[in-house]
Amino acid sequence: MKRVEKYIEVFNAIVLNNIDAPNNVVKIGENKIPISYSGIVAERNVYILKEIFRLLGEKNYFVAAFLFGDLIENVKLLLYFLRGFGDEEKIPESLEKFDEWYKNRPEKKIADNFRSDTDWKFNAKEIIDKNKILADFKNETTKINVMNKDCDKVIHKNGYCNFRPMLVGEKVVSEEKVLFVAKFFFTLIVLFDGLSLRSSDYEKYLEVGETPPDGSEMWIAPIFQKFIDDEYSAEEKKKLQKLCYMRIE
Repeated sequence: MKRVEKYIEVFNAIVLNNIDAPNNVVKIGENKIPISYSGIVAERNVYILKEIFRLLGEKNYFVAAFLFGDLIENVKLLLYFLRGFGDEEKIPESLEKFDEWYKNRPEKKIADNFRSDTDWKFNAKEIIDKNKILADFKNETTKINVMNKDCDKVIHKNGYCNFRPMLVGEKVVSEEKVLFVAKFFFTLIVLFDGLSLRSSDYEKYLEVGETPPDGSEMWIAPIFQKFIDDEYSAEEKKKLQKLCYMRIE
């Protein structure tokens, strides 16, 4: 199996694991709609990875660079979403009250606190400052910061166009860089939303009327354990074990 296929398989597993485990609930009238932040962004990455690797195979670096920029943005998007983890959002039924609610909605406050740079640049220092748990991953965020700047030079951000096809090559986007960012995305899932990695064993014991083994609610699914074993060094794995509330072997 190619490395990118492993990433796609793992991101698909995150999507499936989140179907019944929303990070948030949006209430509209009497209806509650579950929203899975991790699953939504992971699904976006599945499509991005498939298309980027197709384009790289055709040596179409220019178009691949657009998607690479989106992959980097998804890292920040996930962080932005997960800062609202656990809040229940109640949308007023009355249209008269909607404007007031919209100005003071929970995500507005989250966005104001998190996104101080209005052009959405990937600011590694800012991200670490606002998410102290990432201090151990300064090397990763710094590298992605450089990759993001390389994309900025030749593509576009926030509506600003700067098309320079002749300057786009493997220096801007390559298989190694794409998987580096994808791996960091998975790292964020481990650190901030470990439940997305949960094993189904605990529920299966309950379904058949048996008592689950002690601690089984913290087990991660074998597909995620194998991915960590394959893609992370021993030192990297120790960081995950220290910071993740789920059990990583």
